Amino acid sequence: MSANLYVAELREKFNTTRQRLRETEAELQELRRKRDELNNEVSKLSVEIKTKRSKLEEIKGKYEKILKEKNEVYSKLSELKKRKNELISIIKELKEESARLREEMRFIRENIGPVKRFKEEELKSRLDKLEWEYQTRPINLEEDRFYVNKIKNLEALYINVKKYNRNKERLLEIRRVIEENSQVINSLKEEIKGLSERYLMLKEKVNELREERNRIREEIDELRSKREELKKKSDGYHAQVVSKLSTLKSLREEIERLSVLLKAAEMAQRIEVKRQERYVKAQKVYEKYKKGESLSLDEFKLLVEFNMLPK
Repeated sequence: MSANLYVAELREKFNTTRQRLRETEAELQELRRKRDELNNEVSKLSVEIKTKRSKLEEIKGKYEKILKEKNEVYSKLSELKKRKNELISIIKELKEESARLREEMRFIRENIGPVKRFKEEELKSRLDKLEWEYQTRPINLEEDRFYVNKIKNLEALYINVKKYNRNKERLLEIRRVIEENSQVINSLKEEIKGLSERYLMLKEKVNELREERNRIREEIDELRSKREELKKKSDGYHAQVVSKLSTLKSLREEIERLSVLLKAAEMAQRIEVKRQERYVKAQKVYEKYKKGESLSLDEFKLLVEFNMLPK
């Protein structure tokens, strides 16, 4: 291969490699730009995720606080309703007892007539006196039957009057207890109404916070998924950057090697051109020598250099 062809080939390789270097540098710059853009997006997503996590913690705090209050209100409501139902049950039992007592009093009135005309204390006094007489005075058989029947009838009357009066007293007590319990029930109803409204409000708020909590969780999951996807793309570009850097290193080393070879080849080419020029000049000097013309010292050295002097 001639020196000119070798130099041309080296120069072409050098220029081609340098062009590849420029293209690779441009590709590297583009890859870095894309990677950095993705990394910037990843950073933005991380900040957004952090902000939403902070918001989520705030929502969770509110949710747990209101949920606790809702459960406390529900527990209180259950206690009040239980107490109200207990009082309603007591009133029902008292009303049943009242009906039974009234029926007994009606039966007594039907048997002895108006009870008001009898005094319980007087009946008791008369009964005691009659029993004392029966037990202390001497009586015959006919008087004995008289006393026995009279004591029996008076005792029955006393028992019925006493029972009537006790029932009447019990009815008054029942009426008082029913009124007191009814007032308590009305008070409980008002409190239950207020707590029920509070409970419904808290329940609605809990549902709202639960929905918001779940929505933010979904948003965080979506952002994390998107960040992971962008990070994978960024890692892919980074891997290409690393590969391009390795390629650039190889290309620069190749350019440096070709540059050294090209400089050496060009220098050899220049030396060869000068040698050719000197050879042409030596041929002219040799013609002078053959003609017997005098030669200068430089011309003589030129003939010696190209071995043109006869041996």
